[in-house]
Amino acid sequence: MKTCGLVVFLCGIQQSTQASMHRPATDIMSFEAHILQYRNTTGKIPSEKAGLQALVERPKELGESKTWNKSLNSIHYDPWGNPYQ
Repeated sequence: MKTCGLVVFLCGIQQSTQASMHRPATDIMSFEAHILQYRNTTGKIPSEKAGLQALVERPKELGESKTWNKSLNSIHYDPWGNPYQ
């Protein structure tokens, strides 16, 4: 019975790890789409200083003369608890 419990535990870890690895790829594709939308709207990609936060709030460096659209409500964390940058 102990062996069976260990196998179930290890299978659960494997599935959790696979899910953790799938989510970052999905998140990155989503960020890419939002950055392309930002570029199409403003004519450039967000600066390194503005980062992904430029998708949430208007970067000061962009100024008021450029068109800008909020495309995300917030920048979430990766599966390991680190903020995307």
